[in-house]
Amino acid sequence: MLKKETVKVAVTVIAGFGLALLLVGTSPSFHSCIQEHQQHATEGTSQEHIGGLLVFYKIGRGCGGEWLHEHGEAVIALFTVILGIATWLLWRSTRALVEGAEKTAERQLRAYVFVKGGGIVLHNSQKIQAQVQLLKPHYPVGASGN
Repeated sequence: MLKKETVKVAVTVIAGFGLALLLVGTSPSFHSCIQEHQQHATEGTSQEHIGGLLVFYKIGRGCGGEWLHEHGEAVIALFTVILGIATWLLWRSTRALVEGAEKTAERQLRAYVFVKGGGIVLHNSQKIQAQVQLLKPHYPVGASGN
């Protein structure tokens, strides 16, 4: 079963690609480029249309390149913002990992003290005496406590 985070990342990536395709595909300059290339493609013979999918790919790639050339600065600005957000998220995750590691290290290096025996004696209503015997502190296996 997929983890919740994996599904969130996959949905975000798919949404990002969908948004990019929507943005490029609805651009007037992209549409005019596609129409111009389709007019040139219809002038050929029927044998040239057998590889229609390849022709469509080449047209889309060429027109996508023209669109990118026209809107290059905006694309760079968008990717800079995306990179900044990704860097912030990475910093946040790394900070959480470091804090978790510090807490784990603190727990693992803690000495465990065990009570060997003890008792409480009530001498009178005013005086209580307690006696506790402790064993030598015990450190977990692999810990570096002395």
